[in-house]
Amino acid sequence: MKFTLTIVAMEVASKKNRKGVLALADKIMGVVLFSSKKIKPRVDFSKDSHIVKIIKDESDIKFLDVLYSAKAKFLLTQNTKHFGNFVVSGEKTGKAKLRQHYFYVMTAGQFRAYMKDAHPTIAEKCKKGKI
Repeated sequence: MKFTLTIVAMEVASKKNRKGVLALADKIMGVVLFSSKKIKPRVDFSKDSHIVKIIKDESDIKFLDVLYSAKAKFLLTQNTKHFGNFVVSGEKTGKAKLRQHYFYVMTAGQFRAYMKDAHPTIAEKCKKGKI
């Protein structure tokens, strides 16, 4: 997770402010931990042959278990090859569906753009390293 947060931090940091990327990743991790709740997955998609066929990589199923159980709104990943198979439009990122749960598959850069548009104040604080 630290590696993913470093990528997110690099996407969020301005081109002039590349110093302290790991520190920014630590701050983002703090926000994630503070804002997160621990859940125990209520489903096990590894037993669902249809889901296994769609995802094509059984080691990724645990993420779907958590996503579905938490009713998460976003799945941030660079692995759009497998998770993109759930995107409704047929693209590799965008609105996706798993059973009756809708969510968005996004890369770090796409999530950064989303945050910039939907939550500009928070995005600006991240950019300045103030979160």
